[in-house]
Amino acid sequence: MSQAFAQKPDQPVTELGCGYRISSAGADVFSNKAVIGATLDISGQRFRINLVVMLGLVLDIIIGMNKMIDWGAVIDAGQRTLSLKDPKGEGMFQVKLPRQLDFASLSCAIQVVPLEGTRRC
Repeated sequence: MSQAFAQKPDQPVTELGCGYRISSAGADVFSNKAVIGATLDISGQRFRINLVVMLGLVLDIIIGMNKMIDWGAVIDAGQRTLSLKDPKGEGMFQVKLPRQLDFASLSCAIQVVPLEGTRRC
């Protein structure tokens, strides 16, 4: 999550007892802060998630591939829809994505790993 988004009200930022190195296509970012137990609302469906605060991030939130797999995410670029498992376990729901959204400019590979020499979070 971006530092600017993390500073919004009702999102307490926690300093972790360890640090993370987040590697992306552009550079490595180091962080030891997170918003624990954040509520992510996607079309009225509420998901609980822990978000690492990343300095310099332009997007508000990046959801990692492991979490997308957990949520059963299916992105249909042709129909511009996102399908996810209902967080209450009641099947799937679908979200229509806006036409002006450019998937190519939003995609990047993100990997979150503990920093060497620090305890595992």
